Amino acid sequence: MKEDKPHVEFWMGTHDSGPSFLVDGFENGVALSLKYWIAKYPYVIRDKIVQKWGVNLPFLFKILSVVKTLSIHAQPDKELAMALHKMLSDVFKDDNHKPEMASALTEFEALCGIYLS
Repeated sequence: MKEDKPHVEFWMGTHDSGPSFLVDGFENGVALSLKYWIAKYPYVIRDKIVQKWGVNLPFLFKILSVVKTLSIHAQPDKELAMALHKMLSDVFKDDNHKPEMASALTEFEALCGIYLS
């Protein structure tokens, strides 16, 4: 990541295809993944979460810097995600749905919940 360039998205998660790593977290010279760190220190995310989902967080934490209009995202529900992954695993990399939630830190306008009839 180039620190002198602006960034639009910042993602954090424990998914095996794109795990996050601690900035200053090393053990025996190896960078520590967020998943490993949660497994080692489960109290950082509360016992109820670890009991329900283990160290695989059921979400991808994403920070967006929205200066211009973003593209529309159409995400499948859990049932469709499982079917698509089973049929086209090279395109649909996992069987999870992708629910999204927005919490604006500055003024922000959004259009959500477009349904075709």
